[in-house]
Amino acid sequence: MIHILNDYKFTIAENTPIEEEIALDPELLGRIFENLLAAYNPETGTTARKATGSFYTPREIVNYMVDESLIAYLKTKMLQENPAVLELGSEQTDAFGNKARKDQLRLERPIEINKWVNKPDILETEVRNLLSYSDAKISFDEQDKDRLITAINNLKVLDPACGSGAFPMGVLLKVVHVLHKLDPANNKWKQVQLKVAEQMPDSTVRREMMERIEESFSSETNYGDYGRKLFLIEKLYIWY
Repeated sequence: MIHILNDYKFTIAENTPIEEEIALDPELLGRIFENLLAAYNPETGTTARKATGSFYTPREIVNYMVDESLIAYLKTKMLQENPAVLELGSEQTDAFGNKARKDQLRLERPIEINKWVNKPDILETEVRNLLSYSDAKISFDEQDKDRLITAINNLKVLDPACGSGAFPMGVLLKVVHVLHKLDPANNKWKQVQLKVAEQMPDSTVRREMMERIEESFSSETNYGDYGRKLFLIEKLYIWY
């Protein structure tokens, strides 16, 4: 078998479902692993795959699971309704005991109501276009993009049957693709990381984090989605 494999060229990464190359990718090794790991029982004519969980999920299935999980998550986040008004200066007025009194004046600033609340079907179509590898245009405005990027920054992925990591890696590649669509220059994603660093209570840790972020997004370092992948991997996954 080793001699047979030596006759082929292997890529270093699994292709996306729409890409085709004249080469073999690591998925082939996964299929070989799946078929060789479980022993065959000649008496019953079955394998121990089911008992040991020795299965390799095909790329098409992984991509479907990734898309449906991300669509459900992002759609839920975008449908969370914003308050119609934002109250200003409540801490200052409460300091004088006004909170206990009735009919007190409040300072409020009207803000835009969530436009997607009554359009869940249209929102799902837009999110699907965002996740797709097609050139379909998305109609998310800057506020929508900020909310989506914040949601991605807060995303956590749990894969109890992690195996070789096909699902977490699929999520990573798809989220990187989404960030590239939402924020091609990485400006918004960088600002999100800087805001997180600014909240660190220790001044030394805060300074080191901010320097690291600036270096990660510098023109010399920020190639091949490095800045996106680095901070996604740090906070995205919970593996068991």
